[in-house]
Parts: sequence; C-alpha cells; structure tokens
Amino acid sequence: MSLKVCYWNCGSGLLKKIDFVRDQIVGKNVDAFFIAESEIKKESDLDCLNIQNYNIHLADTISTRGKTRLMCYAKQNLTRFKLGSDLNDLIALQKGDSKVIGIYRGFKCYPGETELTNYKRLLDSFDGLDLNKSVYILGDFNIDLNNHEAHLINELQEWCDSRGLLISSPGITRARWVLDR
Repeated sequence: MSLKVCYWNCGSGLLKKIDFVRDQIVGKNVDAFFIAESEIKKESDLDCLNIQNYNIHLADTISTRGKTRLMCYAKQNLTRFKLGSDLNDLIALQKGDSKVIGIYRGFKCYPGETELTNYKRLLDSFDGLDLNKSVYILGDFNIDLNNHEAHLINELQEWCDSRGLLISSPGITRARWVLDR
C-alpha cells in the first residue's frame, strides 16, 4: 500500500501560510502533510485551519508545553497511534500495515535535559516499533547531514545503521529568501 506524504518546515508559524498549504494538500492529493514549526498554541482556534476531508493532528507537546511545533493534515482513512513520550514533537499514523511517523527535534530542552538526552528521548520513541514492516520516518532532526562534524550526526548514523535504516536526504531542505531593502 502506498502513501503520498509530504513534510514541510514552514518556519515561524502556519497561520500566514495556510492558503499555500491548502493549495499543496488539495493540488497534490496527499495522504498526510506534516508541518514543522507550525507554532500552534493550546488556546488556538483550529477552525480556520480546517481542510475538507482531512483531520488535523497535533503533537502531544500541545499538552506538555502548551504549544506544538509539529502538526499534520491526514486523510480520514489514516489513524493515529501512540508512539513515545508526550514530550516529543512526534505524530504517528497508519493505514493498514503501513506506518508513517513525522518528527521535529527542536533546540529547546526540558529542564534537566541536555541536547543529547533530548535527542535520545526522541529516538527511544521508536524502540517498540517493528521496523521490518512498511515504516517511514520523516522529519527534521536539526542535524546537518552534509557536515560530517555536525553535532549528533554520528549518533543518528549509528542509530540508523543498528536498525537497518537508510537516511534519505534530498540535500538542502531549508533555505530562506531575505529581502535586502
């Protein structure tokens, strides 16, 4: 069973970009569209974000932090399942035997955490998952895969290697266009 999935880091919140997102979701007829740095607060009215035939899923950090940096639009035939800690910006969906998991690893840590323990907490979420099935993990680990000296790159590679996973990187995944006036 194939799924058409997109992941986009919108940078600085979704609200001003909702028309673009609607066009992408409807125009590409995606099954799931994950959005990082969506900046949805607990008290936000989600009615203006609704898209017909899609459910809105928010990472569980909406309850632990009072906001979520990761959200997902998913067709109604995808069901959500629990994976990992409520401290993670993570959304896990399935359709039949296929699973798709979106993640976002931000830079802010919880009290008592370091960047490494924050990162390991996120990866520990996948421990109970059967990776011999159709599982797709996509997201933003905030690790520069092109910089072999980047912080945490060795840990990510070792984690993937030990589970038989491949890292697929399309190259530069985020660029900004800044107007100089």
